[in-house]
Amino acid sequence: MNIKEFLVLCIHKQAKNQNGDIIPFGKFPMEINYIILENIRKDAALVIQRYFFYKVKKNTDIFLELIDIHTGYPVPVFFVNRILHYAIDNVSFSYIQDPNRWLDYIEGIVYDYQAVPDFNVSSANLLINMIISKSVAYHTHYSINSEIENLMFDNYNWNIENFYN
Repeated sequence: MNIKEFLVLCIHKQAKNQNGDIIPFGKFPMEINYIILENIRKDAALVIQRYFFYKVKKNTDIFLELIDIHTGYPVPVFFVNRILHYAIDNVSFSYIQDPNRWLDYIEGIVYDYQAVPDFNVSSANLLINMIISKSVAYHTHYSINSEIENLMFDNYNWNIENFYN
């Protein structure tokens, strides 16, 4: 049992251990309970911030590698394949804010390396499909754009019909 679990359990008069047995604890004074809870809240907020920063940083690093592969100097194909496999395993798709830009760079890499015999096109296509299917921003953007296009198309048809009639 770590110290945070111990302090949380000490706030209550009784707690259960891993076997389900009730363990009596002495109750702390109310001021100490507030101090314990405030410290636990602060620690939880820091853990959430670190976790979010880590996920975004990891995605950013992978994205910067994809940009370097597409726009930089020619990179050996085994390195490109390793980056694509690493991206498939490690990208947090819900943390991608601009999936269309990711798709543009990955499609550019496919275009640049499609003639190289050892290039694994299937891993690039898998990454593209995973971004499309799992990215929240892509689906939100796509649904908004399709609604706008439908409105524009309806207005366009209406204007054309009025023009000819």
